[in-house]
Amino acid sequence: PKFKGIPEETKAELAKTLDQVSAKSAAVREGVGKSALKDGERKVLLAKVSHADRLVSFVRSSHGDHNIYLASEAIRRADRALTEAEGKAGVEAADLSSLPLVSGAYCATLCHQGLGVKVPPEKVKAFGKVMPHKSHAEMMGCVKCHDIGTHKSVPLRKGVKSKCAECHQP
Repeated sequence: PKFKGIPEETKAELAKTLDQVSAKSAAVREGVGKSALKDGERKVLLAKVSHADRLVSFVRSSHGDHNIYLASEAIRRADRALTEAEGKAGVEAADLSSLPLVSGAYCATLCHQGLGVKVPPEKVKAFGKVMPHKSHAEMMGCVKCHDIGTHKSVPLRKGVKSKCAECHQP
């Protein structure tokens, strides 16, 4: 009974996210097509958009809710490809970085919240200091610092300490 509603919420969040990634893809494809880029550059960027479209199609057709970790990774890769093409073409498209399946916050929003599990914790010990984990997660998303592999497997990314140094003086 405590899992009631989670599969439906997961499917709905996945469908909403895929629709937003598809809309971003269409906007980037149109912008790249209208850009003043040379044909070779345009072709490379359109290939990135096509790659993103294939990832979205894969998640849609494979029932991504059955492996939300793989679905989220594919969605993040699609978004990264679109964001790269967008930047190189000078196109503006939607920023999807705050969506749970892009930011990595889907564990907390789709499952743990409903089950009463507190994720992320308010504070954690990292690099010999106590840090306000929850506020960092809300500000940057989970995937800035963590690799999300499978259930309960969210190790720190390699070199994450250098990410901290971008904002904090050593």
